[in-house]
Amino acid sequence: MELALYHEDYGYYSDPSRPRTGAAGDFATNASVGEAFGRLLALRFYRFWQEHGAPTPVHLLELGPEDGSVALDLLRAARALSPDFHGALRYTAGEISARKRAALARRFAEAEEPHLVVLEPPTGPLGEFGVVFGNEVLDALPVRLVRWSKHRWRELRVGLRGDHLAWIEAPIRNSLLAERAAALGSAFPERYQTELCLRTDQFFHDLVPVIDRGLFLFIDYGFPADDYYHPRRTAGTLQTYAGHQSNHHPLDSPGSRDLTAHVDFTATTAAARRAG
Repeated sequence: MELALYHEDYGYYSDPSRPRTGAAGDFATNASVGEAFGRLLALRFYRFWQEHGAPTPVHLLELGPEDGSVALDLLRAARALSPDFHGALRYTAGEISARKRAALARRFAEAEEPHLVVLEPPTGPLGEFGVVFGNEVLDALPVRLVRWSKHRWRELRVGLRGDHLAWIEAPIRNSLLAERAAALGSAFPERYQTELCLRTDQFFHDLVPVIDRGLFLFIDYGFPADDYYHPRRTAGTLQTYAGHQSNHHPLDSPGSRDLTAHVDFTATTAAARRAG
């Protein structure tokens, strides 16, 4: 999943020229249907800034900035809300792809926003006060697939059958994956399968040092654990999107389609709390 999404040359999210969102893309997000989402974020962060005594500066770190629309919409709205608030903002768009960072830098250079920069997602301090946020970022963290088979959990790995990619059922060798799968219990029908994200703890651990105090806000789709791992949800949530059509065969055309799994809100909340 990580290679299919993030490989620097062939990953789905690495090509800055490819339309991913909106009518010409593969899926719609809050940010792709107009400026309202950026305006709502600006209002939320403005009120948060006021509630904490209007400190200066205010560091905003957006993860997964895509084409930069949220950043530009938010900053325009912030300027309209309060020149003081807008002047206090220090906006960092955190993007892992070097090609997309270059494309964002070109777009931002035309925006006349002197405190808007694009960087690799930082793991060290940006400043004392701020907000770390992302829209539909958590659903794109790589997951591992497991299947309930003959009264035990097995992992589904990617292999080859002839010249085609295929799922290969294998023993679970990763100790954390084995622990997480065992915690699901055993009350599942034969061949029940689901996905588990092992990256969430590291994700939040890396972000905690970015600001000393402030707000973390991640907007996404998912379920609490009881709903996510319900015995009737027999095929999990992993799917692909292309041309606004979903596909439940994730090995089809890797790198050319969005690949996503719903967020386990229970595990995500626990990981954020462990990180502090």
